[in-house]
Amino acid sequence: LIHITKVPIMLIGVAGYFCSDQDSIINFLKSKYDFKNGDDKVKEWIEAKRKAGKKTEEDWVELLKMVKNNFKENYYVTNLDLERLKEYRKSPLFLLLAVDNKLSDKYKIWEKDYPLINFKTFMEQNDKWWEEDKNHKIMSIADFTVKSEDDLRKIMTENVETSDDEKKVLSPLRSKKDVYFMYLAELVASRTNCMSRKVGCVLVKDGYRVIATGYNGTPTGLKHCIGGYCKSCNGEDKEFCKCIHAEENALMIAGIPYKKGLKEVEELFNEAKEIEKERLSDNKLPPKKFMLYPL
Repeated sequence: LIHITKVPIMLIGVAGYFCSDQDSIINFLKSKYDFKNGDDKVKEWIEAKRKAGKKTEEDWVELLKMVKNNFKENYYVTNLDLERLKEYRKSPLFLLLAVDNKLSDKYKIWEKDYPLINFKTFMEQNDKWWEEDKNHKIMSIADFTVKSEDDLRKIMTENVETSDDEKKVLSPLRSKKDVYFMYLAELVASRTNCMSRKVGCVLVKDGYRVIATGYNGTPTGLKHCIGGYCKSCNGEDKEFCKCIHAEENALMIAGIPYKKGLKEVEELFNEAKEIEKERLSDNKLPPKKFMLYPL
């Protein structure tokens, strides 16, 4: 990655908890990365279109059009609600930041604005903010929570990918391949039905092509381990485990017979499969229904 001062196509929404220092974060975006106020700029954009006799739509629609049209500019917005966010988050150009601070720092900000109002009133206003359900929802869907300029600088440095060719602008927050594949593996692992551990596997070819995924768990047709039907997990018989590994599952899904260079693995697996069938014979499963991959 090449990190430059000016980040590529970007629309950042800045939301904050009660009395959080949003202004310092916005000032940092303006001074360091030359972000423009999207809320103000879209008003100018809409006015210019109307003067030209062009049809206009809702301001959030026009904002996204403006960002794409002015692809070399960066914008921030603070006029946020759940409806707007639902649409903004569909765009690969959008990022939502939640700003939060320590309670003592929040009170210092409060004192600057309201020096004659006591701490009790500050706490009452803070509680009132928390009682608003929409505030919780907005904060909960934020991509990142920042406390200071240093936090934001780290996020911009580590997550914004640019190109050495200035004409080629990559998507902001585009995941690195390793991160992308590990995220897939984590998602796959959520399907496991094993009580002992949660494992996911993604089989990748040529460094970018996903061939298959697999997770650990009991084979099709057997009662789930997570339901308490595994002697190994229950501590009754540590040698008896019905689950297969995530890696085995992924290899089987990929289709071992036609995978070049995996003949030895295939033979070893077939031998192991026959042994496993014998071990599970007391379940009285018809052979035709026995498949060695989790449900």
